[in-house]
Amino acid sequence: MLVLSSVLVPAETVNIPANGNIQEAVDTNPPGTAFQLAPGTYRMQTIFPKDGDQFIGAMDGAGNRLTIMTGAQPLAAFRRDEFGNYVAETTQTVAGEPTGVCTAGHPRCFVPEDFYYDNTPYIHSDAGRAALAPGYYYFDYPNGRIYFRPREADDDPNNHVVEYTRARSAFRGGARNVVVMNLIVEKYAVPAQSGAIGDRAPGEGWIVQNNETRFNHGQGIHVLSNGQILNNYSHDNGQLGMGGSGTNLLVQGNEIARNNFLDFDHDFECGGLKFAYSDGVTIRSNYSHDNIGPGMWTDISSIHVLYEYNLVMNNSRSGIFHETSYDAVIRNNTLVGNGSFAPDDWYWNAALQIAGSQNVEIYNNVVSVNSHTNGNGIMLIQQNRNNEPCLYGPCRVMNNFVHDNYIVVTGYRFHGSSGGVQDYNGLGDLYAPSSNNRFLNNHYFVNDVNSDAFWQWVDHHQTFDRFRSFGMDTTGTVSLNDPSAQLPRVTGGMRRSR
Repeated sequence: MLVLSSVLVPAETVNIPANGNIQEAVDTNPPGTAFQLAPGTYRMQTIFPKDGDQFIGAMDGAGNRLTIMTGAQPLAAFRRDEFGNYVAETTQTVAGEPTGVCTAGHPRCFVPEDFYYDNTPYIHSDAGRAALAPGYYYFDYPNGRIYFRPREADDDPNNHVVEYTRARSAFRGGARNVVVMNLIVEKYAVPAQSGAIGDRAPGEGWIVQNNETRFNHGQGIHVLSNGQILNNYSHDNGQLGMGGSGTNLLVQGNEIARNNFLDFDHDFECGGLKFAYSDGVTIRSNYSHDNIGPGMWTDISSIHVLYEYNLVMNNSRSGIFHETSYDAVIRNNTLVGNGSFAPDDWYWNAALQIAGSQNVEIYNNVVSVNSHTNGNGIMLIQQNRNNEPCLYGPCRVMNNFVHDNYIVVTGYRFHGSSGGVQDYNGLGDLYAPSSNNRFLNNHYFVNDVNSDAFWQWVDHHQTFDRFRSFGMDTTGTVSLNDPSAQLPRVTGGMRRSR
């Protein structure tokens, strides 16, 4: 596997003062220039780099980022309407690009203009200004007005910082080998499935390193082939922390937290990170936690994927999800407390979840789940996915090898399961020997060793002995949970990036 380098090539450096015009500096300098951005704020700027350009934020001696790029438009001069709402005038009369599927609680998540009150996002109502509740806003696009109601009664917005996301993205365009580092990038109205850094179609070879991306509508970071996402802190973005597609990708040392505050529908796309149509993506030593959705997700004919040394905690759906994809290695990860969404959601929301995929090896992972909050362990899931591209063979669960993992299940509810389930066998039976799906030498720690709650095979709950009778985990073990037991630690390479 090719290991990409993050060493910067020496370049001519141009200093840009706080809120100076970055694009003007790009336009008047040759490709491959390094732009040093001063401490301070650059507001509503969108940069189209040239090949090899570098954009470097200021840092203090303690390693704190001092340069902010914000896509937010401040709001002021509020008046009250006849319904008691506050009204802010803007010059924007057309919504940004609509993208995405919303849940009932956030009905206008598909439009990218978000509203912030002291850095707290409000919910975009679709009911109009006559029915606004506290903590909601309504953008009347044809008239360029934002109506909002503070969360606290009689609160005066003139005493607060009130903004809405206006500029689409911070860096975009097809330039190759661009470097973006040491910046805080926030509050861009970037559509779902696009990044505040990178937008939807950046050039190849972007290095995005040591940035904080926060409060952006869609993704914080998006890269394509030969891209690297290194040591960033991507949190509290509306849809995803980071994502992309293409060949030869490296995602390493990032912290990815609390993304999807807009509650995009889980079956659309949301959570910590997601890569699709990828060939050769390495996801290593990241910390993904408390996202609404999966912690880490590869999908749609991704192949040659490596997940290793990641810490994945408290995400509402699966911890690591490999869906309708191919050859992958998932090893040396620790997954704790994932899968709390929808208490009766079949056998989804597993810590390690392989759906419609083949040729995956899963080993030396530590998995801890709570059956009472719906988490499952390691699950193989087969459904009819014939509508997917399935570029490298059928989207069939076959040739998957799950071995030498440690699975800890607390609680007694009929979740916390490992094994396989299917609701379709038109591509072949998941359980048939010819499908070559194997569990071997895994070690389970449960509250009741005689229960049939914790293993699934041939469409039924199974006791561990019955699971073994089908040839699964013939060298595996099951033990009562022991809080004093010392499980292996496998996340030594994980780095936090704040």
